[in-house]
Amino acid sequence: MREQDFRQWLAEGGAQSTKGQDTRISSLRKLERKLSDLGFGFVDLEEAHAADGFASIIEKLDELRANAREGGDHSRI
Repeated sequence: MREQDFRQWLAEGGAQSTKGQDTRISSLRKLERKLSDLGFGFVDLEEAHAADGFASIIEKLDELRANAREGGDHSRI
């Protein structure tokens, strides 16, 4: 993840507080670390974005969310 670029983007139009930025960055760091656990071959989020604009990651997260709502155990990564 290009953390500094993302932090700047957040400051300009999203989370303006440092805490808000840190929370979002922490979440994306975890997602990036767990890409292989989710079944992806991407090495980082830049590669995932270049491949399909995050479409496959969004689809997988939607599946995990639905599984959690149904009481399944696939939502733990």
